[in-house]
Amino acid sequence: MVVFIRRQVRLETPLLDVGLFKGRVFTVAILTGLFSLLVWSAIAYLSMTYSGNKTKSASGASF
Repeated sequence: MVVFIRRQVRLETPLLDVGLFKGRVFTVAILTGLFSLLVWSAIAYLSMTYSGNKTKSASGASF
């Protein structure tokens, strides 16, 4: 990742304009979106795990 970012900074026409992250509003928006995606993914994983455990315990299986 570090190599990719360093290369993008040096290229004349980069795939990712790293200069966008100098703007505070853009950076906060991206980090907020990333954080909400991580929280949503964690909740989805934990709720599926919880419901799977509830289903197993309801059927009488014990671990």
